[in-house]
Amino acid sequence: MSNHKNVIQRTMAWVESLREVDKPFGRFRMSASTDDTIFTSCFAAFLYDLLGGINKLTEIERDEWLDYILSHQNPETGLFQDDFDKSRNLSQAHDLRYVTWQLTTFCISAVRALKGELRYPLAFLKQEDLYAPENIRKTLEELNWHSPWGAGNLAMFLGIMLIEDAERRGVGVSDPSVQYFFDWHDGYQNKKTGFWGEGKINDFHNGLFGAYHQYLLYFYAGRDLACKEEIIDRIIRFQNVDGMFAPQMGGGGCEDIDAIDTLVQLSLRSDYRTDDVKKVLKRSYDAIYDLEAEGGGFIWGVRKRYGPWMYIKTLFSIFGHGDINYWVWINRRFIREQQLNPVKPRHPEGWVSRGIPIDESDLFSTWFRLLAIAYSSKIIETPESHLDWHYLEAPGLGWFQSPEEKIR
Repeated sequence: MSNHKNVIQRTMAWVESLREVDKPFGRFRMSASTDDTIFTSCFAAFLYDLLGGINKLTEIERDEWLDYILSHQNPETGLFQDDFDKSRNLSQAHDLRYVTWQLTTFCISAVRALKGELRYPLAFLKQEDLYAPENIRKTLEELNWHSPWGAGNLAMFLGIMLIEDAERRGVGVSDPSVQYFFDWHDGYQNKKTGFWGEGKINDFHNGLFGAYHQYLLYFYAGRDLACKEEIIDRIIRFQNVDGMFAPQMGGGGCEDIDAIDTLVQLSLRSDYRTDDVKKVLKRSYDAIYDLEAEGGGFIWGVRKRYGPWMYIKTLFSIFGHGDINYWVWINRRFIREQQLNPVKPRHPEGWVSRGIPIDESDLFSTWFRLLAIAYSSKIIETPESHLDWHYLEAPGLGWFQSPEEKIR
């Protein structure tokens, strides 16, 4: 669509079209052809918050929305649970613990966005003795760091819950359990890449896609992050010829925000390669706007079979990468994805019962796409630079705050 005017109004109208009007307020379908769940209710709350819709809710609407989300909190553990997630194609990588921790962090953010409070403390942290440094270390070290993307998410979930609990107790990020969480990451960080993980895959995209989730908590806590220049170098290298950051081309909601948010946050804390950062953000900004759907909202990414010209551009991208191992990896990934079915529906484990058509806009993709536009507008001048975006206040995805002064 590439129409920058009135994107907030268009998106809010589209979100409203997904609301289940025959149910209490706060129930939204993930997309036009899929269902509503507790996950999609959170994603809608994030969009309402980002676009200024929370303050326009009536007290009854806000209370109904909060009641629905808070009804999923287990009073014994404090974790949020979904009775139907087991029927939504859980996998070994996204098992019940993963989805429960993920849902809990989403609900923490959604409740804060709706100006509510959790009904119960996160008692499982005490029950599992996760305040103790040795148990935090054990939990982190037992994650599968050969799969840095999944491990990084799980580490973020734990960090968010430790911070939420510490803030609830009035201690905040200075709490010893939170500080140990960061101490462990400081010691384990790969100084060559700025990522966390094991194996060669950690050097490439998946290393960033995992590390981004810990970076968010560093920024939230005001903790200095090492290896800023190494991280910036890699993100710039990871941009594909289409302006996006998914290695198979066409972009990806998670992949693009991971790169863009990190690049923006680091550029606010460093003068390193400022002109190059702006060029990268301008290219990705233009590419993301092309993903707005005709009926409103944004799609996850473009998945299609490319012609010979894209193969040629990818092969000749070696001149921009400067790393033969990375060039081989990116070309193998692109060719492999092209040999598979690139247009199969996206089916995020545990979130919805039906797959989302790849060309259909959905709440989660729209949230991440608009965040990428808003973040980029902090560094490059865009029509959205002067819009009053409102970011989540809870630590984790969707949180953003510019530092008052650059950290040298």
